[in-house]
Amino acid sequence: MPTFANLSDPLSDFVFWGSIAVTCLLLVLFLLLIVSLLSRSRRRRQLSREIDAEMAATEPVTPPSAPTESAVIRNLGTTVIRRIDNIDDTISHFSESKASESVVRQLRALREDLMDLLRQNQIEPYRFTDGTEVDSTIRKLVQISESRPVAGREKAIVAETLCPGFRYTGVTPAEILRKTEVVVEESV
Repeated sequence: MPTFANLSDPLSDFVFWGSIAVTCLLLVLFLLLIVSLLSRSRRRRQLSREIDAEMAATEPVTPPSAPTESAVIRNLGTTVIRRIDNIDDTISHFSESKASESVVRQLRALREDLMDLLRQNQIEPYRFTDGTEVDSTIRKLVQISESRPVAGREKAIVAETLCPGFRYTGVTPAEILRKTEVVVEESV
């Protein structure tokens, strides 16, 4: 590298001053880069503070809640009840054939397991005995599938229970998952 003592060669002068100029230019570019990064960082912090202030000023957004335990049990219960109905239909179909006694036994065992699952989760079957008077309270608990007119009857009564109802007793008051399907006799 040339020194100040021997700068008489013009090519050496050019190389020396050119390298100093390039070094200075690189230093300036480096400083500009640092300033730019610092200003971006300051701007990000400022934007972050502004966003935080806006978030604090607005009402909190509540995330959608997960279904409650009782809602899950009710949904599970209604699904299991439908499967029990399917099993009952299959049992009645296979009961006509002597060759399928083992199938009927297995289906009854499966049905009983599903009923146990319902009971463990506070879902209880209910039904009304024949002759039960159908008042306003009972009418809320039954699905009348057939009404038979009977002369001389003062009040409607349950003549036959076709399908049991199910209620979830894990809440108060108990929630009806399915009404009892009944045939009633009522006055003409």
